[in-house]
Amino acid sequence: MLDSIRLVDFKNHADTRIDLRGLTLLVGPNGAGKSGVLQGIHLVSQILKPSTQFDPSPAYRPEVLIRRGKTQAFIQLVRDDIDPNLSNGWVLGLTFHAAARSDSFGEISFAPAGPVIQKAKVPSNSLLTQTIREQLGSAVYLRFSAKNLAEPSYLDSVSATIDSDGYGLASTLAHLMTFERDRFEELEGAVRSVLPAVKRIRVRRVETAISRPGRESTKVLADELILDMRSGDTLPPQAISEGTLIFLGLLTVLVGPDCPRLLLIDDIDQSLHPRAQAQLISLLRGLIKKREVQIVATSHSPYLIDELDQEEVWLMSTRLDGTAAAACLAEHSDAERFRDVLKSGEFLSSVGEDWVLTREETDAAGTDR
Repeated sequence: MLDSIRLVDFKNHADTRIDLRGLTLLVGPNGAGKSGVLQGIHLVSQILKPSTQFDPSPAYRPEVLIRRGKTQAFIQLVRDDIDPNLSNGWVLGLTFHAAARSDSFGEISFAPAGPVIQKAKVPSNSLLTQTIREQLGSAVYLRFSAKNLAEPSYLDSVSATIDSDGYGLASTLAHLMTFERDRFEELEGAVRSVLPAVKRIRVRRVETAISRPGRESTKVLADELILDMRSGDTLPPQAISEGTLIFLGLLTVLVGPDCPRLLLIDDIDQSLHPRAQAQLISLLRGLIKKREVQIVATSHSPYLIDELDQEEVWLMSTRLDGTAAAACLAEHSDAERFRDVLKSGEFLSSVGEDWVLTREETDAAGTDR
């Protein structure tokens, strides 16, 4: 499990460090840098994927990621907890430059973690390197679109997985129904526990057209999601709410056979009723323990924050120069006094967001003295 991330001159992060838990929620206004934290973790995971050459998409080009006016950026990921095979965990650093090529994106170094971080690079075939790649290489960054989740999907490979944008949900469900019935029944029960209006999840075969670059459109048999609801049976995906589709997609990723070790989610509460948000957190805690997965997510919902401990909530804000500022909710001066009086979301609503910047000014003044 990752223990912390540090971003230096990455997007709008001048120098941000965030401690991570099994479930970490990033909150704050738009443009404060929440998604940048997820993108930083995901970028490292993509570079580390075994047997693949990293070719960054336009969103991950160095000139887009490096803070304006700077020539390089740095990302550091740390695992501090003791592992019987790794002694004192590890530190990973990625430095990349504005002029970096796609075949040489940046410089990565691995080092054992300890009282003093060793600067020497670890051989690429070491147990340490292999373990880091195993954990981070399986990271998945979910940015679901209800349109893609509802789209009939066609499998052109032996694996049944959902794409990061949501495409492939129906085919993955069809695979679980047919070949991994226990997982499907667990999934269906979990969905009903949070969304009791759902009676049954089903998939039907439909004919759809697919197009590939340089070829004419071809008709194929694809899978389409349908739901039996209290309001009526055999509802097509177009009649299913956005919140239900996104929740179903998230659970399918977590319950499926290829559950990632690290899951990054933008707007985890998207279109969910407040009561369902509370139940979602309870469900996620059980899956985190059962599947040994770590989740880092963004949210704007005080209802969701209410279900988390103060240490699991990081508030982000923006300085006058546009750079990101971050602080854990537990770091507020009144956090301990109100811990047993107010829920985390209630406490955050009462203290607001400006204290993150005020706290930085206070820390700086104390340092000067």
